[in-house]
Amino acid sequence: MDQTCFASPASIARLTRAHAGEMNLRACRLLTLSRLCLHCRHNMAEVIGHFEQAVLVALVRLGSDAYGRAILNEVQKRLEREVSAGAVYATLERLEAKGFALSRLAPGTAIHGGRARRYFTPTAAGIRALNDAKSASDSLWRGLPWPLKVRT
Repeated sequence: MDQTCFASPASIARLTRAHAGEMNLRACRLLTLSRLCLHCRHNMAEVIGHFEQAVLVALVRLGSDAYGRAILNEVQKRLEREVSAGAVYATLERLEAKGFALSRLAPGTAIHGGRARRYFTPTAAGIRALNDAKSASDSLWRGLPWPLKVRT
């Protein structure tokens, strides 16, 4: 049974260029494992989850004012639910490890009791990952009426 790869064309193109001798696009589309093509399994570092997307979008929205508490507040506002600070900080660390965000430590001020703030910015790879995630989501929903209706 043939299964379709849902990887974005941009991701496939990057992988194909990076691994031209190792794997070709046709092989990627034909080889499947656990309903996920080998290309997608090989390229999992580029996949970002829903919460990672929410945090990255917060970085984009906040711009130069993206520090811990502001990011937390923005994520909670957009998701319309309470989120733990620990979840946001763990996600920021994960995004940095994946190369999707960078941080810098700003000097402390008297307003913050002399404590330094860590500011975050998305990297070009982070923006590409967000664009890929949006493209994949749009592709998934394309052609379906919204909102969905229950069939009886």
